[in-house]
Amino acid sequence: MKKIERAARLFRQHSEMFRCPLCSAGMNMNESNSLICTNRHCFDLSKHGYIHLLSRTARPSKYGKAVFESRQAMCRNGFFDEVIEQIRDIVSRETKDTRTLRILDVGCGEGSHLAGLTTSLGMTAERAIVGVGMDLSKDGIHLAAKEYPGLIWCVVPSRTSSSTSS
Repeated sequence: MKKIERAARLFRQHSEMFRCPLCSAGMNMNESNSLICTNRHCFDLSKHGYIHLLSRTARPSKYGKAVFESRQAMCRNGFFDEVIEQIRDIVSRETKDTRTLRILDVGCGEGSHLAGLTTSLGMTAERAIVGVGMDLSKDGIHLAAKEYPGLIWCVVPSRTSSSTSS
């Protein structure tokens, strides 16, 4: 199955988790692989398997592809393994009776932490795990979707307005 097909299936299965960033209405994934709200705001699924929920072009991030590739290399070499294990133990203990576990990683960067946690928790016949990663950086989400296609990835707007100095 292609990445875009797998991602579209995930968005369809879990569209109730999403609200339109423009009007807060509920959203559904249509057959054209677009996430559309009841007020017809439309966000297309990229061919790489993520949704870009920004209504206009964001200012360039100080975190580019090189930063995320470096972080990904650190994660692959086990730098954060102990932290992920600690989080896994807490999540396992606190959610042991939960049939469907939904994990949201806001500021997920290139997705290594969320992917490591969901893999570590392990989906079973008794428990489903849905991982959703969100970040302001298109570069980070692009890498996440490329590397970890079994999770939901979104480029999202910041809820805070830009600050001004006085």
